[in-house]
Amino acid sequence: MSELGWLARCFTRLLPGRIAERCFLPTYFDLLADHLAAPVPRRQWTSAARRARFHLGVVSAGLECLLRAWSERLRQVPFEDGHRQVWKGINLMLAQDLRFGLRMLHRNPGFTAAATIALAIGIGANSAIFSIVHAVLLRPLPFLEPARILELNETARGGLVTISPPNLLDWKAQNTTFSAIAAYDTSRATLSGGREPELLDIGLVDAELFSILGVAPLAGRTIGPTDTEPGSPSVVVIGHGTWQRRFGGDPGVLGRTRVFDGRGFQVIGIMPGGVSFPAGIDFWFPLKLMADDLRPNQRGAHYLNAVGRLRDGVTVQQAIQDLARIEAAIAAESPSVRGYGVFARPLIDSVVGNVRGPLLMLLGAVGFVLLIACANVSNLLLARAGARRSEIAVRAALGAGRWRIARQLMAESVVLACIAGACGVLLAMWSVRVLGTLLPPDLPRTEHIGINAAVLFFSLLVSIGTGLLFGVLPALYASGDDIASSLRDARRDGSPARSRPRTRAVLIAAEVGLALVLLAGAGLALRSFARLTAVDPGFDAEGVLSLQLSVPEARYPDPPAIARFYQRYVDALSAQPGVLAAGAVMRPPLVQTGFGGTFSIIGSENTDRLNIQVRPATAGYFESLRIPLRRGRLFTRADGQGAPPVVLLSEE
Repeated sequence: MSELGWLARCFTRLLPGRIAERCFLPTYFDLLADHLAAPVPRRQWTSAARRARFHLGVVSAGLECLLRAWSERLRQVPFEDGHRQVWKGINLMLAQDLRFGLRMLHRNPGFTAAATIALAIGIGANSAIFSIVHAVLLRPLPFLEPARILELNETARGGLVTISPPNLLDWKAQNTTFSAIAAYDTSRATLSGGREPELLDIGLVDAELFSILGVAPLAGRTIGPTDTEPGSPSVVVIGHGTWQRRFGGDPGVLGRTRVFDGRGFQVIGIMPGGVSFPAGIDFWFPLKLMADDLRPNQRGAHYLNAVGRLRDGVTVQQAIQDLARIEAAIAAESPSVRGYGVFARPLIDSVVGNVRGPLLMLLGAVGFVLLIACANVSNLLLARAGARRSEIAVRAALGAGRWRIARQLMAESVVLACIAGACGVLLAMWSVRVLGTLLPPDLPRTEHIGINAAVLFFSLLVSIGTGLLFGVLPALYASGDDIASSLRDARRDGSPARSRPRTRAVLIAAEVGLALVLLAGAGLALRSFARLTAVDPGFDAEGVLSLQLSVPEARYPDPPAIARFYQRYVDALSAQPGVLAAGAVMRPPLVQTGFGGTFSIIGSENTDRLNIQVRPATAGYFESLRIPLRRGRLFTRADGQGAPPVVLLSEE
């Protein structure tokens, strides 16, 4: 019993405290001892059967204890009216069926262990993947009425681009469908003082952003309209995570000055936990647009992001039409920036990005695994139903109707599925920890992945649904036999007659078919992945190391000083032993967000200005990535400050 007590304690610790206290009453160990002391046929005395009986005894005793408590509580309910009496009778019959089903499963530990393992793998895989789907796709954003918050973009050449400041200013002033529109941008800054300097992602935001999100500060205030005016004092709002990690949760940090990029910023507010917008941002600074940024000649400079909150009763399509009207007026006034459109979508879609399809496909794949397990267990139950034909026939001869027999068999299936579901949840807990190390780093909202109440409720529904799914066919098959033929076909030695193989053959065919569909889908996915990896990106990243730098504005106040710093840094890297080439670029390859603008070719017959993405780069950048040159020459040191301006064009 020492080993028994250790296993029981481990099992109860895996359950929440309230559930453990209500499930495992003082009679728990007595029930478990009775289960383990029950006589077992000598032919079943194998090591595997003993282990299966031992471990299943822990679960079955706990469930039987719970069912007994449930039955006793139902018997104490007073009879107030006819409806309550009917409901009480139904619950008593259900509790009786579940208790009997639990005992029947315990008498067949080999069958129960095999079915539990098959179902636990399927249910555990579904629970683990659903925990990811729930955290990434289904969990609502921690904002006020997030369905009314839209991400706003301009479009050009069939793709999304950021918004130019003059255009965004017109959107704010002329729209009729948004209660507020706020601009924001992202950058990086180095926090110094107190500890080692730390390079952090920061957000530059409008004063309306926090009111659009509908979040209030935990302490202090958020960024106001006066904070975004040029020349106003430098302030910062910090997030709850960094407040705890960097400042130890000290409320005295409010009102103090912290140094970012060599400049002092006063902390005016602390945001509550869970608020991080844009994703990964934990510091917010005022977005200060200068008068030159808002001039009409800057309509081709696209670098701002925006969100807006819809007015009551306004749809997304109406908002798009409203902004498209403003964009058309801008194009009529400034022909040089024609060709831009408007795009808006719910904020959750922009946060999730393009991971919705792959995650749903993965959930469907593990759903196929569960269906295969259901077909397998249903086949086992059919074989077991054939062995119980005589028993079921005796029950029917004693007056049990077909529905009563089918209900009892279905109760056994549901109990079996619930036991497998409990084991599957434990398997999912372990799987989620492993998946956390395998998930791609750019998958959003991974901090919420875990086994929570929603995942447990999903596992319960899947367990009950699975029990009904794989149990309905064996129940109908077993309860539909003729009494006389079942008793007549039974052999004299008590062994069952051979069951009809047609239904089992159909289940095997369905199981094989589902497995083939799953294998075919996996093969196609692997083939697509192989083709993607074979695509030439236009550069060779083999043996290339990359790093990101943030230059303090206080030490490098003007562009020439910044240019000299990067040139010295690149020269120092190039001089290191083993370095063949080194260069710097504003955005690395394959990153879509960058510096946008328009250009035209002098002397060309086409007078329309074309939309482009710009990547400022230094000499040595193209050599570092081995980007091939089609015609002309690459950048050199002679193309630095004071030299005639030059540009490299993509082949497209």
